[in-house]
Amino acid sequence: MRNRALGMLIAMVLCVLPVISATALTMAGFDGESSNHNWSENEFFTRMEARTGITFTFDEYTSRDQWQTAKNTMFSTGELPDV
Repeated sequence: MRNRALGMLIAMVLCVLPVISATALTMAGFDGESSNHNWSENEFFTRMEARTGITFTFDEYTSRDQWQTAKNTMFSTGELPDV
C-alpha cells in the first residue's frame, strides 16, 4: 500500500514539474503513526532537487488527528500545499 502511495506521489510530482515555474514546492501528507520516513532525506526528492533546482518542503504528519486538523485548516483558509 505504501509503495503504491509513493508511486502515485512520484507520478503527481512528475506531472506537475513541467508546468510549474516555481523554485519551491510544498508537500503535505499523512504517513502513518508507525512511519519512520523522513521525506526531506528521501533520495527521489534530493535527486529531483539537484536535477531541477526546485526545492521541496514537507509538512509530514504521523498523527491522524493532527493530519485531520491540518487538512481542515488548509481547506478553511484556502492555503493549500502544492502537492
